[in-house]
Amino acid sequence: MKLSTYISQLQSIAKLHGNDLEVVYAIDEEGNAFHPVHYAPAAGIYRKEDHQFLASENNVDCVCIN
Repeated sequence: MKLSTYISQLQSIAKLHGNDLEVVYAIDEEGNAFHPVHYAPAAGIYRKEDHQFLASENNVDCVCIN
């Protein structure tokens, strides 16, 4: 998913339900548990080969949301 799509979807939710909703995340695709998001989004680099995220201000190619 691209950041622009994610932002657009969040704006639609905020317009319908307000800006002060709790943000949670699912621990897996099956929705076995949900927890509050504690960290602000971070820009960085995603290394697909080893599934690593590196916080960076240079050569940014992704946003980590939790």
